Amino acid sequence: MKRSFYSELAYVLGEITLPLGAALMTRAGFGVNMVIMPAYLISEKVDFISFGMAAYLFQAILLAVFCLVMRRFRVKYLISFATAFIYGNILDLWLFILSFDTPSSIPLRVALMIAGIICTVFGVTMFLKSYIPPEVYELFVQGISEKYGFEMGKVKWVYDLVSLALSIGMSFLFFGSLYGVGVGTVLSALVNGPLISAFSKFLDRRFRFKPALRVPKWLA
Repeated sequence: MKRSFYSELAYVLGEITLPLGAALMTRAGFGVNMVIMPAYLISEKVDFISFGMAAYLFQAILLAVFCLVMRRFRVKYLISFATAFIYGNILDLWLFILSFDTPSSIPLRVALMIAGIICTVFGVTMFLKSYIPPEVYELFVQGISEKYGFEMGKVKWVYDLVSLALSIGMSFLFFGSLYGVGVGTVLSALVNGPLISAFSKFLDRRFRFKPALRVPKWLA
């Protein structure tokens, strides 16, 4: 028998663990997740823009692209941007809490990178189990998957690889070298999609995700 798991709790867990994953990978120094790499590069290039600020500003642009691809606009898309705004501020908070330099110990850096990937996979999956619109990154993957009937894990994998290619291009454009892209970035691009798909199926076999509150029709 499946246990109940409230969708609102899944959303909160996503908002906490997803930026934590980004902060851990940043401190590991092996390159950040390819999805947030464009925002990271912007924050490194422009002094007065923090990593978290760049994250939600970049997602505002991505949201406009998403609306063009979907050929529609819904009010809940604005909630998705609000989620991105909250994410960005929590990311800056995590970076403040974890305000240590990249460790010199390679095993410790690897541990931070793996922990970051796990937190990212967990956070994305939690967002996808909630009726509350996730970040624009996840909204994009979810929307394309539903519109065209593609398996979500495969869409996520392609999206991650496109983000990786964009990040490499921005890296050379901004800094003239492969800046900020490392083994952690490449590893995330390869494993995040399949891990999210596998973890999602694992949870679906054990839990029934349901809202604790009445869901507004415009969010359905």
